[in-house]
Amino acid sequence: MTDSLRAQLIELGPEQLADALLELSDRYPAVAEIIEGLLATPDENIERYKAKLADLKQCEDFVSWQELDDFAFELQQLLNDLERGVKDPCAGVDLLAQFFEIDKVIVHRCDDSGGSATDLFLSSATDLFVSFASQCNNKQVIADRLIKLNEENDYDLRDNLFERAGEYLPEATLRTLIDELWIRASQADNAYKASRWLKAIQGLAKQLRDAPLFEKARLVHVRPTDVPWFDIARVYLECGDPQTALIKLQLIPDDTESFRSHERQLLLLAVYRELGDTEAQTKILWQLFNAHHSQSTLTPLLDCIGHDQREVVVNETIKKIVLDPQLSYNDAEFLLEEQRLDELERYLKQRFDKINGESYYWLLPIAEGLEAGGKLLMSSLIYRALTDSILARAKSKYYHHGVNYLKKLDQLAPRVTDWQSWITHDTYRANLQKNHKRKTAFWSKY
Repeated sequence: MTDSLRAQLIELGPEQLADALLELSDRYPAVAEIIEGLLATPDENIERYKAKLADLKQCEDFVSWQELDDFAFELQQLLNDLERGVKDPCAGVDLLAQFFEIDKVIVHRCDDSGGSATDLFLSSATDLFVSFASQCNNKQVIADRLIKLNEENDYDLRDNLFERAGEYLPEATLRTLIDELWIRASQADNAYKASRWLKAIQGLAKQLRDAPLFEKARLVHVRPTDVPWFDIARVYLECGDPQTALIKLQLIPDDTESFRSHERQLLLLAVYRELGDTEAQTKILWQLFNAHHSQSTLTPLLDCIGHDQREVVVNETIKKIVLDPQLSYNDAEFLLEEQRLDELERYLKQRFDKINGESYYWLLPIAEGLEAGGKLLMSSLIYRALTDSILARAKSKYYHHGVNYLKKLDQLAPRVTDWQSWITHDTYRANLQKNHKRKTAFWSKY
């Protein structure tokens, strides 16, 4: 759509577009600002950049979140001025570094809860820095500038300059830079201050694919009980050394880092794949599937043991699911994914007293799937649970959902031939009207 619209505008010709821009610039200052930047000479754009930077340093007006998008636009235009004006990329690095040096001013001046302003440092400004630095031949000067910028990187908005240093600095300069970072870390007054230098070393180590260096930096100031073997193992794997990655993962005690157990299993799986250990892969894939029955865990398992085993695996899994007296929405979803609707219907009927209508994220697609498969009674019962939940919460902003559920029940009711032990739809609706007659905001939408 955008490309098509662009082509149509080009066909209009320069005169019509110029007239349209001038008309817009009279009404919208932002358009006038863009036009000024486009028409300015490179030197004028640099002067515009310096003037705006000086204004940012001096201005103390607070920017509310309602004004944030406009403020972020101003910052982006400042960067555009610099990009259009720079002739010498080394000078561009220095000028852009001055922008990074006012990150504290930006943070303190605005309510950036949405991240529109500070994200510019991590994205547009970093992209521009990489572009300038890549073209600058004096790499040591750039490395020195990075050191200086990291001295006051209190808000981590300069991190990406190190994370992407491999794009604009050769390995020899990166190694020299790392030596200086080690010195700075050793001279830091405390572990917190040292961490910013060590973090930079870790970022450079990953770019150099130097896992031992990453490990060395990561282990500084780490308590024996908090050794980050997981992070270290991941870097070894990324650097092409799965055997060492496995050794590091095996150093993690079984009773620690339980909150990362799933992540650890996935990393182990990746390690065993690199090592070609099919047996170990199969064991982990079974663990992942048994912990969470879904197509996303079943498919990798079948890739490993053979898709001809699908029916056996699914049937055995369903036997286990139906024997568990507890209600698992995840298992219900798996039954739906496998289109085992008879089993799903029985599963939900036997556990209906455990269904909570507030779990709409799970229940709504299950109700829709049951309806599509002709299981109208069970679908209706789930829509009732959803409706009851909405009315019980008595929050009018959600009433439109409850009304939709009730209307769905009206549509399904004539097609339900046997309500079994449950009350009919007419009785259910009459009870709703009686028990919630004072919720006029709900009934007015019905």
